[in-house]
Amino acid sequence: MLARAMPDFVDPETHEPLVLADAPTLQKLRDHLAAGSARRVDGAAVPSFDGAYLTRDGRRAHLVIEGIPTFLVEARIALDPPITVSAAAKSAADPADSGDKSAADPADSGDKSAADPADSGDDSGDKSELSR
Repeated sequence: MLARAMPDFVDPETHEPLVLADAPTLQKLRDHLAAGSARRVDGAAVPSFDGAYLTRDGRRAHLVIEGIPTFLVEARIALDPPITVSAAAKSAADPADSGDKSAADPADSGDKSAADPADSGDDSGDKSELSR
């Protein structure tokens, strides 16, 4: 089984897909925070962060703090006006958009070549061992 390039994260409340912010999108988020057009839902101060996951519409962000994504609804950042998430960040999150199928799970595509050989459906070898 191939490992996925990136986990599929969703917003815990709305279940919208999240994309990992690239450097330009992170800078936009930091600019919004500095301008006061972004705030935590619970009103608490925004801690320093090294990354973020955003909804594709750029209205909500979940921060990555010390390498750990924070997906608590209370800690979510609300953005008004929304941030325009870069096309690079969106396409990196969705291999179907970029035409890259290498990150796809072969079990999802019906490709049995990468499947477990024990699940081949051929039990002839097992039966001969049991009949002895």
